[in-house]
Amino acid sequence: MKQILNWLVLLFIFSVPIEQIIFLPGLGTITRVMGLLLFLAWAANLILKKQIRWPHPFHIAACLFFSWSIGSIFWSHSLPETLERANTYTQLGILIFILWDRLKSEAASRSAMQAYIFGVYVSVASTYSNFLAGNHGKFGRFAAGNFDDNDLGIIISLGIPMAWYLLVSDNQNKANHPLKVTNTLFIPIAISGILLTASRTAMISLAPSLLYIVSAIRNFTFVHQALFFGLGTICIFALPFIIPAETFSRLSTAGDSISSGDMNGRGEIWKEGLFNYSQEPLFGVGSGAFKTTVEADHVAHNTFLSSLFEVGFIGLLLLLTVFLIAIICSARFSRLWIVVFSILFIGAMSLSWEHRKPTWVIMSLGIIHSQNRDYFEQSNTRQRSMSSQNYQYLSRSSSELNNFYD
Repeated sequence: MKQILNWLVLLFIFSVPIEQIIFLPGLGTITRVMGLLLFLAWAANLILKKQIRWPHPFHIAACLFFSWSIGSIFWSHSLPETLERANTYTQLGILIFILWDRLKSEAASRSAMQAYIFGVYVSVASTYSNFLAGNHGKFGRFAAGNFDDNDLGIIISLGIPMAWYLLVSDNQNKANHPLKVTNTLFIPIAISGILLTASRTAMISLAPSLLYIVSAIRNFTFVHQALFFGLGTICIFALPFIIPAETFSRLSTAGDSISSGDMNGRGEIWKEGLFNYSQEPLFGVGSGAFKTTVEADHVAHNTFLSSLFEVGFIGLLLLLTVFLIAIICSARFSRLWIVVFSILFIGAMSLSWEHRKPTWVIMSLGIIHSQNRDYFEQSNTRQRSMSSQNYQYLSRSSSELNNFYD
């Protein structure tokens, strides 16, 4: 049962980057199906074992945010939308706790990140499939399944620092050579996938990953540096032959879009949202109800402004608390999570992801990995301390024995 449950956790994480690609008739997305199976298996295991992991402050803060958002049904401007969002938050609350309860080791954390990377591989492959078939959206943009181009771009971008971390942090295990090759190839493949989406937000989000990679290369041997830069040069020269010129043309307008303050029409949506917010500053218009209160009938396209508009200042404060706990706790042991959360923050500035699975899965993985690393290092410290004490005891006993015979 335990092994089945562990595999279901990994399969669920694998399904997050392909949520909008695979749909099962009468059941919905593959992620929903995997989430349901995971919950049933976890609940059965809980009944049998009667053991559960004590929650982290992250989970308490998250549940407060979820509860406040669900409570907005009492003042919502659009009850159907808020009820639907309440259902989503209930599922997310259960999900993040299941991940916390099951991923209890350093190896489990690494397996979870690897599962996410494999899922991104499928999304990129689907994107390339649409590219080769000529199935593009506006401005020659390509995306997998029913994914929004910007959503998919950030989902892919989040996998790059994970792949690099897994690649460079396991130099001793030769058995993982196939995975090292997989993670090495993932980086250029993921970047090309992001370029195919023509997402300016995702392109900007590449900056933290590239800095993370370049900063680590300084510690490589000369041969490895030469191989890496050689591969990078080949990929750069190959891109113009793979990526359409129309895509590069759109990506080149990123600076103009930011400097103009328009952000592809988002500026007007935010202005209208701020005006409506001034009428309900503490409580907002209700979770999920923002798009029904603006003429454009669009979401806020900003995670933090969306929370401010929908669940008010109190809701935004709770969400920021969740983010701060996740960032502070995750970044203590590895720069990986500083990079990952930088990408998530860049995405959050133009996407309404406060209710999306990738947001909460990524934050959960950060918390889980940091906690497991903390436990792992404490265990090593205790083992070293015990070994030292045993050595001192044996040395003292040997000395006393020698003195006895002398």
